[in-house]
Amino acid sequence: MRKSEIINISIIIPIYKAEHYIERCLKSIATQEGIGIAYHLECILVDDCSPDNSIRIAQEVIKPYDSIVFIFLQHEATRGCSVARNTGLEYATGEYVMFIDSDDYLLPNSLKVFSDEIILNPEIDIVVGSTIVGNKTDIKKRELLKGRESLIKGFLTMKYMITSWNKLVRRECITANNLYFIDDIYAQDQPWLYSLVSLIDSMLLIPNATYFYEEASESTSHGVLNPEKAHRYVKSWNTIFDYYLSHRPNSKSFKQNLEVDYLLYLQHTHLRSLMLYPYEKKEYNQLLNIRNKIMLRALKDVRLIIACFLLLEYKPFIYIFKFKCIRTHYFYFEKMVGRIAHLFDFVHRKN
Repeated sequence: MRKSEIINISIIIPIYKAEHYIERCLKSIATQEGIGIAYHLECILVDDCSPDNSIRIAQEVIKPYDSIVFIFLQHEATRGCSVARNTGLEYATGEYVMFIDSDDYLLPNSLKVFSDEIILNPEIDIVVGSTIVGNKTDIKKRELLKGRESLIKGFLTMKYMITSWNKLVRRECITANNLYFIDDIYAQDQPWLYSLVSLIDSMLLIPNATYFYEEASESTSHGVLNPEKAHRYVKSWNTIFDYYLSHRPNSKSFKQNLEVDYLLYLQHTHLRSLMLYPYEKKEYNQLLNIRNKIMLRALKDVRLIIACFLLLEYKPFIYIFKFKCIRTHYFYFEKMVGRIAHLFDFVHRKN
């Protein structure tokens, strides 16, 4: 039993143009309760060739905190967040790993909360804390997910934020399965986490607020994307959906069929990709092509209720998403359709 042991945690932070946030982020880590008592901590900062003063500021901030092992790594050229995280994983020595974005920060006592859970429940592969976004949190109750069916369903029904950060992960689960982030895409957290939950045995969700997410300044109010960024977004979403469609859960092997949750998750994510920015017509049409792949998957699985719901993404129905009230309440419509579709799971189960 681990109850008398101290766990080792590695925190990985990619740094690029973070001079306005990095001090807040690092101080939130360095001032955590229990360092050296409840857990040992190393903090790996990966400089992705940041052109500002982020690294100089970081080096000044960490000077008073000698109870933490700080490691600075530097890329020879800017490689992006995915590669920065992968670089950090290569050097991490902790039994458990946590990713933090440099513009976010930990709430006081977060690491103590995580480490206490691991010490009391040493079999847990991942502990997920509640994230503050605006004035809301995502996890409302404590819940243990065990077994592949429960873990994948938790992901597909978005019981928690689909991100890599604010999760304390047993490092062996990552390294033993060679799970690294896909290079050169946005939203790289999604396929990475999907792979991870498909391979582990347990996840503990806790309602304790442990992480503050700084909402991105980029939004639809900032105008259309520049051509280079728009191209990268389209490439990213195509890569992500190709990954999802080629890694479909073998839902017929589960007691409760997961195909409904899988298809609805794909549609939910696709609609989000469409609404993220006001794309130019060319990029918008390229993203629309993804819906045909999702529809084809639904028809192949004879999920006709979901296929009918997917028609919302086709003209003229898609125009209803111009109304904010529809976008706001879409998730409730999706849940209702899911419940109805699940009534027909028995048709798709193995005898």
